[in-house]
Amino acid sequence: MIRIDLQSVVVLGASLAASFATALAIRHLDGGEPALAAAQPERLVVAPASASGTATQVVKGPDGHYWAQATIEGGPCGF
Repeated sequence: MIRIDLQSVVVLGASLAASFATALAIRHLDGGEPALAAAQPERLVVAPASASGTATQVVKGPDGHYWAQATIEGGPCGF
């Protein structure tokens, strides 16, 4: 049988009141408007990918990570 005492009920009620008060405060401070991502869905445009060059091998560096250097759009880039 589950025993529920008055102190547990008071703590539960206080935590629920604090949660609802926080949610209302956040909604009020946010302006109540829908999120920008939900209001204006963006279209994802994917350009066809093309690569040129030769096959390569990526070797683990002395720090234990795999590092590679590449040239993207004319500039150096590390991965």
